[in-house]
Amino acid sequence: DGLTEPLLYDAQIAGLVFQLNSSARGIRLFFGGYDDRLVDFARAVMGALVAFDPSVDAARFSAQCDVLGRELESFTSQQPFQQAGYWTGLATARPDFSLQQLKEALANVKIADIGAFANRLWKKEPLYGLALCQGNLREREADDLIAAIENTLRFSPLPESDWPLPSVGKVPVRSSGPGCIQVRDALDPAEENSAVELSFFLGTARRADGEAGLKLQAVAQVLS
Repeated sequence: DGLTEPLLYDAQIAGLVFQLNSSARGIRLFFGGYDDRLVDFARAVMGALVAFDPSVDAARFSAQCDVLGRELESFTSQQPFQQAGYWTGLATARPDFSLQQLKEALANVKIADIGAFANRLWKKEPLYGLALCQGNLREREADDLIAAIENTLRFSPLPESDWPLPSVGKVPVRSSGPGCIQVRDALDPAEENSAVELSFFLGTARRADGEAGLKLQAVAQVLS
C-alpha cells in the first residue's frame, strides 16, 4: 500500500505489475508486464521497497491495521465449507495460525515493530532466493531481471536439502472406524448450513518421492 501512490499506480497504467505476499516458504516477489521495461521497473521497486520506512506514516499504518482487523472479523460470516477448510488446515498444516492468534498479534503490534522487522528482513537477515522467469523473456533479459533483484537483496546460496517446505501434521492411523474426526460449530451462531470436509492422507509427497506425489494428484483428480 505504501508503494502504490508514489510508484505502483502509474506503473500499472503502463502495464507493469508488482505483488508481494508471504507463505510458509517465505516472501514472494512477483513482477509482470511488458518485458522491455520490466528490468527498470524491478530496479525501481526494489530500491523503494528496501528504503521504505513504515514509521513515517502512522495514519497509513493505523488504517491498514483497521483493514486487516475487519478482514479477520469478517471470516466468521464466511460459508461453512470455507470454515471447514480453515479448521482442517489448522489441524494439519505446519506452520499455521488461528484467527485468535492473528487477532492477538494485531492488537499488540506497534509501528516501531513493523519498521524494525522490515529493516532486519531486508538488510540484516541472510536471504536465500529461488527465481522463476517465464513468458516472453530472452535469456539475457531474465538474467538482468534476476540481477536487478539480487543486487539489492544480496542472496546467498542455500543447499536444496535446507529449502523450507511446509509440512503436514501426522494424522493417527486407525485400523477400523471412521478415522479422525473433529466437529466444530460455525463461527457465526446464526449460520444454519453445515459442511463436511473429508481428507485422505497417503504418505509423503515430498520432493524426494515424486512418484507418490503424482499418485496423490491422480487420486485427487479421480475423486473430484
